[in-house]
Amino acid sequence: MSPKKANKSVLGFSPICERICTLRIKGKLHNITLVNVYAPTEDTEDEIVNEFYKTFQSVCDELPKHYAVITLGDFNARRDKEQIYRDTIGRHSLHETTSNNGFRLVQYTTTNNFKVLSTWYPRKDIHHGTWKIPGTEDINQIDHILVSKRWATDIENIRTFRGANSDSDHFLVGARLKQKIALITRNRFGNRKRWNTDKLDETETQCHYKQEIQKELQGKPSSNDIEEE
Repeated sequence: MSPKKANKSVLGFSPICERICTLRIKGKLHNITLVNVYAPTEDTEDEIVNEFYKTFQSVCDELPKHYAVITLGDFNARRDKEQIYRDTIGRHSLHETTSNNGFRLVQYTTTNNFKVLSTWYPRKDIHHGTWKIPGTEDINQIDHILVSKRWATDIENIRTFRGANSDSDHFLVGARLKQKIALITRNRFGNRKRWNTDKLDETETQCHYKQEIQKELQGKPSSNDIEEE
């Protein structure tokens, strides 16, 4: 679908704060909400991190429950392959240890019934890494895609595209969504006919209108029930 047509599927955009924004898209079967985030780094003060996740949670709470919610962005979070969280994060993380942000990420996903699908698919390590540490050849997997469990099967694939030039030390992370989006019909009722109330200013039309109203009222049996009347 061309960008021009894709624009016609957008229901709304909401900039929540400098770290969170949402984009609502009309789908064929169900609507989609994309939540884009940029989480604080590991060395950020706890007060700022707590405020971010508090806002993040409030955004999640206000989203329509019947929408497919896809959350994506830089979570600055590393996750390991712990067995206890396999149903949430899968088993294909790049890392063997979990960072503090990684624990917060899993806490958020389990609380809100999400899956971290960016660590769900088997890939070579080169296609798992999302951020290259400046000045080194080392890579981390800190950008993630979360999907509500109810709609997780809509995602067919997620991988890193290292060849894409995004003018950043982060690599492009792409997801293939099998849900079709729908075009919004603007001005759906733009050509609907309106009543010509100006004709009520004409004496002949007024009389005819009153006669028809009286005829309708006389045809109904009287009742002492005001609600029925």
